[in-house]
Amino acid sequence: MGLILSIDRRIAESTYQLKTGNWNKALFRRSKGVKGRTLGLIGGGNIARQVCKAARAFDMNVLVASKSRKPGLDQ
Repeated sequence: MGLILSIDRRIAESTYQLKTGNWNKALFRRSKGVKGRTLGLIGGGNIARQVCKAARAFDMNVLVASKSRKPGLDQ
């Protein structure tokens, strides 16, 4: 989830720009946010369940592709 948020906030790009001496605040404050976006998970193991729980805490839609049905992913 941390990587998803850093992509949304463009943290790596803004850090690089800052290190090179450029700072375009207007460009980097425009993040779309993750609320209402859809996250696709492949597999239904323990990690997928935890990521699913975290994504739902951010009000994201979660789609899961798994061979087996596991509790905690179908809610």
